[in-house]
Amino acid sequence: MALQDLGWEVLQLPPYSPDYHLFHFLQNALNGFSFHNDAELRKWHEDWSA
Repeated sequence: MALQDLGWEVLQLPPYSPDYHLFHFLQNALNGFSFHNDAELRKWHEDWSA
């Protein structure tokens, strides 16, 4: 399920953004994961950021 399906707004960051490397790292960490609802995504984020 895509973030848009959960009602989340997905922002595109320009490559010169100071946050680019963080979000690129996060994108790579999410590669291969699939979430069926908001709770699954939040749980993944809590585990990942711990």
